[in-house]
Amino acid sequence: MVMSSLEWAIDEYGSADLGDARRVARLISMASGFGDRPAGTVTESFSSTAERRAVYRFLDNEDVDAASVSAAAYSATVRRCDQLDVVIVPVDGTSLNITDDVRVRGTGPVGARSSGARGFQVMTAIGVAPDGTPLGLLGQAWWARTETKATKATKRRTPEEKETQHWLSVLDSTRELFSAERCRPWFQLDRGGDAWPVLLMAHHADIYLTVRAAHDRRVVVDAEAGERVYLWQSLRDQEPLGQFTIEVTGRPGRKPRTARMDVRSELLTLNGFDTKTKKKHPIHVYAVYAIEVGTTPSGEKALEWMLLTNRPAATFEEACTVVHR
Repeated sequence: MVMSSLEWAIDEYGSADLGDARRVARLISMASGFGDRPAGTVTESFSSTAERRAVYRFLDNEDVDAASVSAAAYSATVRRCDQLDVVIVPVDGTSLNITDDVRVRGTGPVGARSSGARGFQVMTAIGVAPDGTPLGLLGQAWWARTETKATKATKRRTPEEKETQHWLSVLDSTRELFSAERCRPWFQLDRGGDAWPVLLMAHHADIYLTVRAAHDRRVVVDAEAGERVYLWQSLRDQEPLGQFTIEVTGRPGRKPRTARMDVRSELLTLNGFDTKTKKKHPIHVYAVYAIEVGTTPSGEKALEWMLLTNRPAATFEEACTVVHR
């Protein structure tokens, strides 16, 4: 059954703790209005002057806590996961451009620093059912980047001092939402999440995680002998578990085709190295490597994914499950 915008708004925000039932009613009315007319701005979504004034009063109300509004939405998403054993949780970042020519809004640089654009970085976690149905928001963080570029000194900072902290914060707060639920989150991170503290957290926490590798990390092959190889080479040395095909849509610089993908998998140990404390943290993960073979058009790069996960991926079927999520 398809819900109306009002029914959705009640389900999404009806449990919000805003200290006054009238504020909750206004929040529901606003959400319903945005749902009916998702134009992106207050003036485009609400046609009457009275509606606009009511929305702006709500947004300017210092007694309305944004975290309480978010908490209601997160709780609604968790309720929708009630019948699921696993919920897929993509986490990714983007930037929000804000006009701030005189720099009074607390913004930071976004995009290429040479562009002069200002705004905030935003990281969002959403819940998705295994069949691909979006379920709602589960977490979000936003921050302003510093004005200075990264240096050797800043690269040696602890995870709490880096932007890595935002990945850890969103993952941890989302994990907490499911601490009393039978449903288990399976986080999906792109290359920006390939940081050893993130892998270490998943190694110790009761969550599933898959991250697309960005670094050709050293692999511990023989801990006693200290022998090491690197991630990509280690997987290339493995025999393929099998092959699957995927339809590739065309776009500028890429021809449409049915790509054949070899799949390899290996359970291995990575050494997370804290440059500040000089301590090593062994992390056990499956690496799943899918690469196009025999169908790459001339002049194009083969499709290729290197995925690190704490989900079982010893068999072809398990590895394919990791790839297709």
